[in-house]
Amino acid sequence: MSTIEPFLGGRITVDDMKVFLHASINATVNETNTAMNLVTDYEAKATNQQMQSRLKGCKKDFEDALENIETAVNAITSADYGTLTTFLSSTITAYSDCDDEFSGLNPLAPTIERLSNVVDNALAIAEGMHWP
Repeated sequence: MSTIEPFLGGRITVDDMKVFLHASINATVNETNTAMNLVTDYEAKATNQQMQSRLKGCKKDFEDALENIETAVNAITSADYGTLTTFLSSTITAYSDCDDEFSGLNPLAPTIERLSNVVDNALAIAEGMHWP
C-alpha cells in the first residue's frame, strides 16, 4: 500500500483499506476458482492413477483455501485482525499443500505461485490497516 498511497490523492481511511482488502480477497476467490477449473481439466486428461490422485489432493487443498478465505472475510466484518491474518496465511499453506502433492514437476506450480502472490497482497493490505 505504501507504494500506491502517494497516488491516491490524500489520506487513506480504514474504510478505503477495507475496500482494497475486499477487492484483493475477491481476486483470490476468483483465482482459486479458476485454479480449481484447471485442476478439473487436468483430471479429465490424466492418464495414470497417481496423477489423478495428486490432482484430487490439489482440488481438496483449493477447497480448503476457499473455506479459509470465507473465515478471513468474516474476520474483516468483526475487525478481528488475528483471525484474518491467520486464515489468509492458512490459505497460502493450502496452496503450498497442493505443491507438496507433486514430488517432481508440478503442472500447477505457476498457478500456485500466482495464488500465493494474490493472498500476499491481501495480507499486506491487512497489515497496513489500523485495526481498532
